[in-house]
Amino acid sequence: MANQYDNNTNSDYADAFAAFDRQRTGRIDAESLKVLMNSLGYPVADNEVKGLVQPSNNPNVPGGIDYPSFVQLISAKAKGSDNTRKQVEEAFRAFDRGNTGFISESDFRRIMTRMGEKMSNEEVDDMLHEAGVASGSDLDYMAFISILFS
Repeated sequence: MANQYDNNTNSDYADAFAAFDRQRTGRIDAESLKVLMNSLGYPVADNEVKGLVQPSNNPNVPGGIDYPSFVQLISAKAKGSDNTRKQVEEAFRAFDRGNTGFISESDFRRIMTRMGEKMSNEEVDDMLHEAGVASGSDLDYMAFISILFS
């Protein structure tokens, strides 16, 4: 669907923005922005939204965020996601002693239960099950990361 927002940017983003711009003002409000960002996989905190959505001093111009600012926000979030993915890859690579692309289930469990945001053994079991990793087998961490960031 072509619309007023789609000019050489991701048309899915343009379509999503247009769906939330119900009154066709070219802007969306704070609550709509938060819902939209979450639905696109880029959660934003309330304080971040407040800093992005500007009130209007002109009664003829609605407050909110316009499409170009929304695209900049999406781009920044996507870049941050790429950096996070690289950090996760580097962390797993540190445990890949043979540089094979695999780590043992026990190393994975140790990483997940003792480092960063610690998970319970039950949460790790669920994660391994969801990723299709059999008990006692090695984990293809690049495939796992692809699932994690998809």
